Amino acid sequence: MGLNSFSVRQEHFGTLPDGMDVQKITLTQEGVDALSGHTAVFTNFGGRWLTFTGPDRHGELADIIRGPETLEECLADKDYAGAIIGRYANRLAGASFELEGVRHHLTANDRGNTLHGGACGFDRACWCVVEVAQQEDSAFVELTHRSPHGDQGFPGNLEVRARYTLREGGRLQLDLVATTDCATVVSLTCHPYFNLHGRRMEESDNSLGHLLQLPAASFLPISAQAIPAGNPRHVAHTPFDFRSPSVIGARMGWPDEQLEAGHGYDHYFSIDAASPTPVAPTLHAVLHEPTRGRQLKVYSTLPGLQFYSGNFLAGASKRGSSDDNAVGAYRPAVCLEPQFPPNAPNRQDFPSTKLVAGLEWRHSIVYELGVAP
Repeated sequence: MGLNSFSVRQEHFGTLPDGMDVQKITLTQEGVDALSGHTAVFTNFGGRWLTFTGPDRHGELADIIRGPETLEECLADKDYAGAIIGRYANRLAGASFELEGVRHHLTANDRGNTLHGGACGFDRACWCVVEVAQQEDSAFVELTHRSPHGDQGFPGNLEVRARYTLREGGRLQLDLVATTDCATVVSLTCHPYFNLHGRRMEESDNSLGHLLQLPAASFLPISAQAIPAGNPRHVAHTPFDFRSPSVIGARMGWPDEQLEAGHGYDHYFSIDAASPTPVAPTLHAVLHEPTRGRQLKVYSTLPGLQFYSGNFLAGASKRGSSDDNAVGAYRPAVCLEPQFPPNAPNRQDFPSTKLVAGLEWRHSIVYELGVAP
């Protein structure tokens, strides 16, 4: 394998209880120097993104994704770590929605609401590996999944295609396409947890010291059940103002009803210059870890982004801490999820997530891992 070349490796990852074989796919770019090589690993169980390895400013490689490393850990995972989320990312209030005059009742898996597609969403499905390939300027794996009519209560037979492509410069692109045979609602995303220190971190290397920038002038306030409540609020003069790079933990201890509702950050931000077309991803977020210099930029064609500060991750609070909102609380990673607004099918003032037969739901997310200037 030469300089700036790409490779793909597909291998056995494990066997599900029903006997189905699960694969692991590794995409690699060998860089021209210590600061340019990257590796990304995926599995078809849940369409999960398992690792993303890149160098810091000293050329030291580390995996910036926190999550399962084995199939057994994937099966036990309750945090949706690295999974493709569907049919509907985030929450649907009351585990139901009305579409074309029909009320559809879904499986409830979060305080009477539907979270991330229901009790058995796309994160629990074994996707089909349809193609893996290496090219001169990239390497990719393409997965497909069929969600039948009535799956978790959603209408329509939904066909989903997901392609992960690794390109030069540490750019990992996820292209998502969905089609249906009758009207339904769709909002897909990917759910990786990031810590730019690297997977093998100490407790002091939590995500609270990361700098985050979100080009968003407003966010959606939430209820105690994390459902959007009321109208969007301007971020000015609040702990939710990330329009310039800000330390994630710096304002988490402020007395704020929305921080209390989310036990930290777990809110949707509307991106100011969101792409008007599905072919032109725009910048949604910049995450930077200043001590090692790694920087992650997130681009997408979706209208907004859910920022989750890992408040309920396993081991998310220090031993003996009685205040999960305290700045000292251990939040090992953050989630940056481009998506449509939570509960949009139940809000006429939110963008429509309706998909009808004959049309495609097509969106892209790009993650660019590098070193800050």
